[in-house]
Amino acid sequence: DAQGIAWKDAAGGESRHPLDQVARLDPSPAPARNPAEAWSDVELTDGSILRATRVMFAKDSAKAELAGGGEISFPIGSIQNILFPAHREDWRKDWTTRLAQKRRKDILAILRQDAVHALEGTLGEPDAEGKAIPFTPAGTDRTVPVPFGNIHGIGFERLPDAGLAPVAARVTDAGGSVWLAAEAGFDGTRWALKTSGGITKAFPPEKPPVRIDMS
Repeated sequence: DAQGIAWKDAAGGESRHPLDQVARLDPSPAPARNPAEAWSDVELTDGSILRATRVMFAKDSAKAELAGGGEISFPIGSIQNILFPAHREDWRKDWTTRLAQKRRKDILAILRQDAVHALEGTLGEPDAEGKAIPFTPAGTDRTVPVPFGNIHGIGFERLPDAGLAPVAARVTDAGGSVWLAAEAGFDGTRWALKTSGGITKAFPPEKPPVRIDMS
């Protein structure tokens, strides 16, 4: 609760610890990962990274089926970037490097013969069917709809969000998503959180977070 954490050890002894003295909790062991598993990484503007087995789009919102189970919806405007084949370490490193480069435009990357080709430009809103997103390459006035099935990664150039709440904890779930939480708590049955950007997530009792880092 807000005053602290009650702890019961294996011998049955109980103790209570103020929250400001707790650096980390591991409510559940991390499950073994299937090396053949594929996923996408969706980074939100508050810094949370959602590991998704599927990402679906609508005109002004998106929905992710999470690798840890369940799904979560969020506005298109809360997306910072998405790497669709994030399970490959070489593509993850390449994408991280590209995002770190200074730019003033959005970025769209496609994969051709296992090579990443990226363009700067302006991304629009997904179409009504959620199958494509319009993209206007920098230096042109020609907008083309790009099917999501052809996209390797997208990144939005956004201004910092002054409305983000302070981060109180980094919460890692069983699927590998990392939630930057402004609030996190346990009601005696399940864990729940609210991210810095205002997205809420409740964890089923059988799948609690694997780590809550408050350091």
